[in-house]
Amino acid sequence: MSNRKDFIPILDEEASGVSPDANSVANLWDINADSWAKARAAGGQAVVDRLYGDEVFRMLSPMSGSRLLDVGCGEGGFSRRAAQAGARVTGVDISSKMISIAKSEEQRQSQGIEFIANDIAKLHDLERTFDAAMAIMSLKDMPDAAQAIDVIASLLKADGVFVFVVYHPCFAAPGSGWRRTDVEPFWQFDPGWYWKERPVLERWMPEGVSDFLPSPIFHFHRRLETYSQYLKDSAFSVVQIREICALPRLAPPQMPTSLPLYLVVKARKLKR
Repeated sequence: MSNRKDFIPILDEEASGVSPDANSVANLWDINADSWAKARAAGGQAVVDRLYGDEVFRMLSPMSGSRLLDVGCGEGGFSRRAAQAGARVTGVDISSKMISIAKSEEQRQSQGIEFIANDIAKLHDLERTFDAAMAIMSLKDMPDAAQAIDVIASLLKADGVFVFVVYHPCFAAPGSGWRRTDVEPFWQFDPGWYWKERPVLERWMPEGVSDFLPSPIFHFHRRLETYSQYLKDSAFSVVQIREICALPRLAPPQMPTSLPLYLVVKARKLKR
């Protein structure tokens, strides 16, 4: 078993003194950017990236020639994977430090990816449209996910596809995680945690590395019905939902294999 007390260790948001707004989200990810990029380069997150990343790319296939918006692109790992699959990629992230790292790697690899440092919720006036958009574990970091989804809809062509990944709201709600007993550990979650929508700070350790990120990051927990309403309000129709469990042969020791910890949603933009 892992030495971690919980898979998703949660800090008390009120005790932190950090306001759960977009500026704070950007600042916290700026603090974590170098450590995150180093962990990714060293293979950290490889298992969980494969768990939901493969599903995202299957839902977006075929990608060759498509104009793809990567929302919350971070250091650009999934943007580069999409470019390798033939997509023309624009990556957006609120963290200027993450985008700086992504641009440096783009200069090295020259895949034709455009990276923009900005809050997606403020990009209504981006002068282009996209065939598809993906938001891989980024909507959960956004204080105004409803506005973000609305902007994504405005940037997609008619019938454009939007695929996103979040923690499964039921089984990976704040507070859930491994609990140790004298007999054997078990994955604890409580229905009360699911119903309480709130921002929390999670102190997070990328899989494959030995220490936590320097700073906690915000996780804005939302119920399934909330995401459904956001999509409906922005004229999206849900096409497919996949609940992702870890394969026993691939799962790191701190990850349960009988519960889906990730939710992958494919939606299509309706004609208004």
